[in-house]
Amino acid sequence: MDRVMLQVLHLLRRYLGEYVHGLSVEALRISVWKGDVVLKDLSLKAEALNSLKLPVTVKAGFIGTITLKVPWKSLGKEPVIVLIDRVFILAHPADGRTFKEEDREKHFEAKLQQIE
Repeated sequence: MDRVMLQVLHLLRRYLGEYVHGLSVEALRISVWKGDVVLKDLSLKAEALNSLKLPVTVKAGFIGTITLKVPWKSLGKEPVIVLIDRVFILAHPADGRTFKEEDREKHFEAKLQQIE
């Protein structure tokens, strides 16, 4: 197996492994000439998403494609671009009740403030 592929796989597992299943050599395809790292058909780890204390409980999730555009020749000088396509999440309210529109807006504003 190519050494570069193993190193990329190690880094992906380090940063994404907590959140997705399916990071394997089979899921990884590297096009060195284009600079793309493409991962397809990944399952989200519900327990990792639920540990983020979101107002929903995640039952299942799926990512169609994650594409990393890596500038191999100028790594460290140019940014790595991450494109995520087709994210599907099956979730329900964390406490089993639904939010009224006003409550949703207040909760959303509170989460935005936490992020900042």
